[in-house]
Amino acid sequence: METNPNKSKQNPTSPVLFGKPFVADKPHPWLDEKFVFQIRKIFLQNKRQALIRLVKKRYEWMNDFIKEGDKGIEVGCGPGISKLFIHSEGFSITDCVNFDWIDQQVDVLEMPFPDSSLDYIVASNMLHHVAKPAIFFDSCSRVLKDGGLLLIQDVNASTIFRIILSKITRHEGYDFTVNVFNRDKFCCDAKDPWNANNAVPNLLFDNIDAFEKKFPFKIKHKKTTECLAWIITGGMGSVSSYIPLPEPFLKLVDLFDRLLISVAPKQFSMQQQIVLCNSKKICA
Repeated sequence: METNPNKSKQNPTSPVLFGKPFVADKPHPWLDEKFVFQIRKIFLQNKRQALIRLVKKRYEWMNDFIKEGDKGIEVGCGPGISKLFIHSEGFSITDCVNFDWIDQQVDVLEMPFPDSSLDYIVASNMLHHVAKPAIFFDSCSRVLKDGGLLLIQDVNASTIFRIILSKITRHEGYDFTVNVFNRDKFCCDAKDPWNANNAVPNLLFDNIDAFEKKFPFKIKHKKTTECLAWIITGGMGSVSSYIPLPEPFLKLVDLFDRLLISVAPKQFSMQQQIVLCNSKKICA
């Protein structure tokens, strides 16, 4: 992760426990393209039900915000499995890596689409990999129509998430001292598409007023999700062991997660859903 000279010594969103910057000291498994193909195979062959169920839930809530006839894309699609869960005929998938299954190779900081040409953009667990999030929002705002939606599923860097990342998996980092609103500074390594700063989503969305003052978006949906449901799968990148459980037990895990998150989201929730509406004039 690049050292950022524009750091804040006292960031009000910095957590007390395990809040110091952590730099990953294990290689990201997705650096090996064969591994990405393996993840895609898991979904296409319907293996590892707990993981498939988890990722399905990460995408399917977005369908509530997509209307018939809408045209949209996913950015940073990775293994390209979103088409299994997003029910939209006008949906295409993109990535900065030219995988066989993508519809178009796209740099999210300079998207090759006409102004106001898209109804929605899906960004699932890719925002914490974006080197300059502020430029990303500028790019999204340009290509989205007025009232167009940016549908985000991403990390919630809770206490338990930071513990797991820094003490167990160690394949991605976090740094709460970066300035996510500065268009000239890097939040993670721009040369490595899998480098990550898992603090970015919280730095952006924990303070809604600050975000809406910086960008032409209005937050119309925000929800924290997942704890044990993520842990038992071993993660999307299979970076830790997983526990195969039948559907009735998975439903109990969901219930327990909702209880934990309702009581202490900053301690337990490991994902969040965000819907951003382009242009406050339309979305207010």
